[in-house]
Amino acid sequence: MKKINLILIAGIAALTFGACHQKTKVPDPIKEADSTNAANDTTRNDTSGKIAKIDDDDAKFMVRAASGGMAEVELGTLAAKKAVNPNVRAFGAMMVEDHSKANKKLTALAASIGVSLPQIPAKSEEDLDDKLIKKSPKDFDKAYVDAMVKDHQEDIKDFEKEINDAKSGAVKTFAQNTLPVLQKHLTAITAVHDSLEHKSK
Repeated sequence: MKKINLILIAGIAALTFGACHQKTKVPDPIKEADSTNAANDTTRNDTSGKIAKIDDDDAKFMVRAASGGMAEVELGTLAAKKAVNPNVRAFGAMMVEDHSKANKKLTALAASIGVSLPQIPAKSEEDLDDKLIKKSPKDFDKAYVDAMVKDHQEDIKDFEKEINDAKSGAVKTFAQNTLPVLQKHLTAITAVHDSLEHKSK
C-alpha cells in the first residue's frame, strides 16, 4: 500500500513539475488588435449615427505603428541608460521624446475613429529588447544601432505606402506628419552607424 502511495505521489509531483515548466502561450498583441478591429469594422457609428467603416488596411497600419512606437520608446530608454557611445545615448533619448509624442497622437486618433491598438509591443519587438538587455555595454551600441537603421528603413517604407494607399484622411495625415520625423531619425542613426564603423576599422 505504501508503495502504491509513493508511486502516486511521485506521479503527481512529476505532473505538477511539468505543468509549472510549460511555456505559457502569450497572445500576439498585433493579432489581437487586428482581430478586434476586424470584428468591429461594420459596427462603428460616427456622430451622425451612420455606419463609419474604417478601412481594414488603415487599421492594421495604425496597429503596426503603435507597436513599433512603443518598442522605440522602450529601446530608446534602454539605450539612453546602457549605451557607451554618447551619440547612441543621445539618439536613444531622442527616440523616447519623439516616439512618445507620436504615440500620444496615434492613441488620440485611434480613440476618435474607433480603432483598437495593442497595449504592448509585438513579440518580435520584445524579443529584440530581451536580446539587447543581455548584451554587454561594449556590444550593445552596435547591436542597437544596427537594429535602429533596419527598423527605420522598414518604417519609412510602411509610412510611405500608407500615405499613398490610405482610405482615411485622418490616418493619411498622421502618416504624413510622422514620416519626416522617421526620416530625421534614419539620417541621425545612419551617421552614428557610419561613425561606429569608422572607429572599428
